[in-house]
Amino acid sequence: MKKFCPKCGKSVNKLYEGLCKDCYKEEILAKLPKQIELKICEKCGMIIKGNDTVLQKPYFKKLAKKLDAKLISYNDELVLEKEGLELSISIKKNYKLCHYCSLQKQGYYNAKLQIRFKANYEKIVEYIERKSWQARKRDKFAFITKVEYLPNGVDIFIGSKAFAHKIAVELKRKYNAKMKITKKLITVKLGKRLYRDTIALVER
Repeated sequence: MKKFCPKCGKSVNKLYEGLCKDCYKEEILAKLPKQIELKICEKCGMIIKGNDTVLQKPYFKKLAKKLDAKLISYNDELVLEKEGLELSISIKKNYKLCHYCSLQKQGYYNAKLQIRFKANYEKIVEYIERKSWQARKRDKFAFITKVEYLPNGVDIFIGSKAFAHKIAVELKRKYNAKMKITKKLITVKLGKRLYRDTIALVER
């Protein structure tokens, strides 16, 4: 039996809370933002929130939950499922460098990893770069600032001490190297001494 939508007068087989599917969808969309404007880091792709960054997927999942909907996809549009209907909200993206990628560009680092054992240095650097991108999901300073190839090894400048030490331990075990750590005082801030670490991995 055909039913009539009281809002548009359309004849339909099914009503959604007394409305046709199109009118019901319009009512839901009217309660949602028409557009979402975001700042995105042009290098790491994270969403910029003040001086901090957040990964896109967790951000959009949280937003979908806030809108009482299920996340389907996000790119140029945020696609949601709400009350059995698929809805789209446009996303306006403004690109700039985030705080952490700006520090990387400025040459900021807290640790220098020195590789001084015989190995394929390009392969080691590729490995550290890959691990760096993975680690930045948790440690936003785990970026590589600079790589210097030398006749007897390679120096890798890293933003995060924790990440540098973790990688150094992995390489030490893998290549059976000897590790030596030295610290250099950089500055004193609020009465606290700040050091930069140099981690050398050498032949046993």
